[in-house]
Amino acid sequence: ILHGLGPKVGPKELIVTIQPGENGLQCTIQDNGVGVLATQKQKDGKDHRSMGMKLVRQRLDLMGLRGHEHLSITDRSTLNPPAEGTLVYLTIPLEQ
Repeated sequence: ILHGLGPKVGPKELIVTIQPGENGLQCTIQDNGVGVLATQKQKDGKDHRSMGMKLVRQRLDLMGLRGHEHLSITDRSTLNPPAEGTLVYLTIPLEQ
């Protein structure tokens, strides 16, 4: 949130939805920030290392949720039609 919406000029939007799905809880997080690609470009050549995504992946590993079937991160500029921001899908399996 800090890196994506912080530098954005104008209205900022963050939408979080959580709903039951076939494979567990479906979490969708969407913002209209600068996007992950622009954030990576801003970091090029800087000493700052963001720990956010590393920590998320470590937590998923601890829960046994490895692989792209549980987490998807998309820069919305790569979608058709392109838009600003980032789109994250996270599936959390529910124990039966």
